[in-house]
Amino acid sequence: MTTLFTNHFIRILPITGETLQRKRVALLGIINAIPIVEHLAACGVGNWAIGTTGLPADQLAVGQLRSHLQAQHGQALALDLGLRPMPVWLAALRDDPPDLLIVVGDQPGGALALRAANDAGTPALICMPPRPDAACWADVVFAGQDSECLVAQQGEAPPISAWEWCSAVPLLGGIARALLLRNSPYARPDLEALWSRGQQRVTIGAGHALDVMWTSREAPIGPYTARFQTPLARRGALLIAGLGSIGSVAAALLAPWVNQLVLADPDSVDPANPARQHYRLADLGRPKVQALQESLAVQGLRCVALPLALIDEQQVDQIVRQHGITAALVATGTNADFAIARALRDCAVPHVVCRCYSRARYWEAVLVDGMHGPAFDDIRGHLRYGPAPAPTAEQLAAYSDAGALESEPATLLESGWAAAWAARLAWQLLAPAGLRERWLLELLEDQQTCLVGGAYVEQTSAGPAYAIDIPGRIHAWGTRQIAGAV
Repeated sequence: MTTLFTNHFIRILPITGETLQRKRVALLGIINAIPIVEHLAACGVGNWAIGTTGLPADQLAVGQLRSHLQAQHGQALALDLGLRPMPVWLAALRDDPPDLLIVVGDQPGGALALRAANDAGTPALICMPPRPDAACWADVVFAGQDSECLVAQQGEAPPISAWEWCSAVPLLGGIARALLLRNSPYARPDLEALWSRGQQRVTIGAGHALDVMWTSREAPIGPYTARFQTPLARRGALLIAGLGSIGSVAAALLAPWVNQLVLADPDSVDPANPARQHYRLADLGRPKVQALQESLAVQGLRCVALPLALIDEQQVDQIVRQHGITAALVATGTNADFAIARALRDCAVPHVVCRCYSRARYWEAVLVDGMHGPAFDDIRGHLRYGPAPAPTAEQLAAYSDAGALESEPATLLESGWAAAWAARLAWQLLAPAGLRERWLLELLEDQQTCLVGGAYVEQTSAGPAYAIDIPGRIHAWGTRQIAGAV
């Protein structure tokens, strides 16, 4: 087993190097920060100093997190996850400064922590999860800047909005990683450009679920448009075709909210999969459908494992009828998407077809509401997205004498954002029309059913790739962008 750890982060190192494995992060607000820790750990960040005010829930959360990370990454992560009382944690922050401070939510001691980080020259990322009455936002704070931006929470904090936080976490984790990789060969030029202009606050989902906005930290938080949210309850039977970086992570996110999952994939878990897919080291060599079925069984749902590739309409039609499929997520990343989507359309099953582009810097999700609106065949390959980015070094190597490349490097921060949105969209399609959220209904009504998101900004001679002009932008394209349309 030990020899397999050398391959664990092999698909990540080309874009992060070994720098992150040497970084130390101080954290306050562990309960809501768990998914941020998981995403950064999947990039190799294993040294965490966590502050606590002594709540038993903190101790329980850290214990469960430690077990999960060890099962998923093992010795490759070199995990050091320590929970310290606030006075000890604050003293360590001053006396042995970490590389980054992350504070999640209004935390008692948060203002003290920021002052200590400022005195120690440590950058900070302050994240405010979305709540029913407030959008998600985060501030980047560099040493020497005003750090008085947190007020200790009085009383019980309001609940966070689950799907909004789920889809925001990978973006916030990407900002944290960029702070850790500053002044390295893996720095983020697009974020550095924003920060140099003083745009150090990002607000996500304020006016619309797809919105992202970068402003100065002095600017007021943008107005939040309160909106109906689909009630959280188990519903429907969901087919997921393809259990890679998108499908497996989306399955784990959706498991608490569906009555039945039907999982289809012909592949087995390989040594590089657990770093950014929902598999454990103990799953290596096992069929993906069986590994996922077992890990999700504790969620208390019915889960059907189909260890096969869906390649024709007849297969899909039979599965839909046999298992009563009410919605589907298609993420094979192959041309089989077309046949699967055609069959789902013929069966009037709402579905979303999702894929990542190179290095998962960009992703695409095509929504099809059963028999209503444009079909997948009407959209894929027909839209004008804007200029494509330059080929990556790995793509160039794949088409040269260097040999074929099985997959491009990416981390959970990139593909996880696509997976979170794929899950969020599938969750909406599982709901009856009367329980769907307004932003989704408007996209379907306007036939703006192709979403393209970009975690990065890459400039080309014709403008930013895919028209993604700020990190985190999501465009909704539709029939008006079909090539040749008036």
